[in-house]
Amino acid sequence: MSGMSDPQALSLALALGDMRRGVEDPFGFCEQLAQLDQQHFQWPWAREQWSSSLENSEHYALGVLLGSHGPQGLALFHVPDRQGTAHLLKFLLCPPYRGRGLAERFFKLCQGQLEKWGVGGLYLEVEETNAAAIGLYAKCGLKTLTRKKDFYGTGRHGLAMGSMPQGE
Repeated sequence: MSGMSDPQALSLALALGDMRRGVEDPFGFCEQLAQLDQQHFQWPWAREQWSSSLENSEHYALGVLLGSHGPQGLALFHVPDRQGTAHLLKFLLCPPYRGRGLAERFFKLCQGQLEKWGVGGLYLEVEETNAAAIGLYAKCGLKTLTRKKDFYGTGRHGLAMGSMPQGE
């Protein structure tokens, strides 16, 4: 089995960089992350947006799932306040790695690191037709908070999902 499809070739350990410490492009993957974004997201960020977020990083946390050929997954969170709630902006696992439980492991690893930093809750938006993502987020403890009519365009509704800080 090649390194591209071998789940053991992934490194979950080098997962979440606290970009809020002002480290420019903490993993050195800005270009590769921008390319993954262009390839896999309907509304990708421009290379300049990635660069700006990585350079002005005090309010972001970035998870990178590494394979033998560089990043094979990413999780980008906006974290405006360490004791506040994180907003998942982007979550991706490249297609060869899907369906193996890795997305759940990666997401939970990110959740755990955010909790260690004291971040209380987490929320995101997901297209209501994206059953795989909704299932993943539910397995990771997120609940549907509300439906957002036309969030992704006319007739394309979204769900806001989230987890609240402990004790709330």
